[in-house]
Amino acid sequence: CPRFCGVTIDGVKVEDSPEWLKNRLKAIGLNPINNIVDITNYICHGIGQPMHAYDWHAITGQKIIVKYQPEGTKFTTLDKVERTLKGTELMICNAEEPMGIGGIFGGTKSGIKEETKRIYLECAYFDPVSIRKSAQLHGLKTDASFRFERGTDPDMKLYALKLAAVMVQEIAGGRIASEVTDFYPTPIKPFEIEIKHKNVNRLIGKNLDNRLIRKILESLDIQVRSDDGSVMQVSVPPYRVDVTREADVIEEILRIYGFDNIELSPSLSSDYLSDFPVVDIDKLKMRVIEILVGNGFNEIQTLSITKPVYNQAVQAIAKGNEVKLLNPLSEELSVMRQTLLVQRGFHARIVAYG
Repeated sequence: CPRFCGVTIDGVKVEDSPEWLKNRLKAIGLNPINNIVDITNYICHGIGQPMHAYDWHAITGQKIIVKYQPEGTKFTTLDKVERTLKGTELMICNAEEPMGIGGIFGGTKSGIKEETKRIYLECAYFDPVSIRKSAQLHGLKTDASFRFERGTDPDMKLYALKLAAVMVQEIAGGRIASEVTDFYPTPIKPFEIEIKHKNVNRLIGKNLDNRLIRKILESLDIQVRSDDGSVMQVSVPPYRVDVTREADVIEEILRIYGFDNIELSPSLSSDYLSDFPVVDIDKLKMRVIEILVGNGFNEIQTLSITKPVYNQAVQAIAKGNEVKLLNPLSEELSVMRQTLLVQRGFHARIVAYG
């Protein structure tokens, strides 16, 4: 946990959120809970920074300690499931016991309740590898873990925390009751990468003007420290966790320049056998689809993965035969479909009468 920020707010009134906030959350499939939790969810989905709010009076000793717990420690998460810790999970603790699995899930004891009057807002940066392992270990795929395990912006923490504090004061009342704490002993530095122009041209397949390359990089917040015509030294901001190598930077240049702007070589050729005509199955499928659509049918596209409860609801499906994904994006989409009776999404193609 390289960075941990927090602030205390006193005199809050926990109640339903205003309609505009409820509607924003419902629009992205979230159920409103209360004004405090809804604010943290709003910021999590709005700017990509997960946060957590604690009942201040449930923080024993009024201390926040980020540490590991001994293997075998029992901890009950907000979903009221008691979990046995393996000793590798980073825990957010008070002076006596853990209050939440860092970056993944909070606990039942320190959660926001209707009678809560003082809260502690936490905003932190967690190591993506640590979060990914802990989430996989307990089968917890939350909105917070989804973002932390892919890497968040370490420089956004104070902005997100202050934004949440302002929203809490406006929506839930209360006042700031402490200084903003920011534990950040070793700031995360930008990625310094050396880019050779010959490699840019070789990997892209086209010679690009140096001025165009610089313009593309600067538009992506990638600073060009130096450029002698053959080698560039660039600085990539920490929030770009997917750009850490020369090839990554070149990929960004090509992405913005456009794949369709790379001309095919005139010498490009391929060998094929023309003596044995083969039916193109894709063209045949498209022809059948065009005929059906022309006769009044409607086409829908569905996902090949679905909710486990859908398979359980159909009696014709043998129970226990689900093909489960090892690393699902969410619990709602965690098994392969076994029927087209109930579907959601847009992938596998079928044709249905309209």
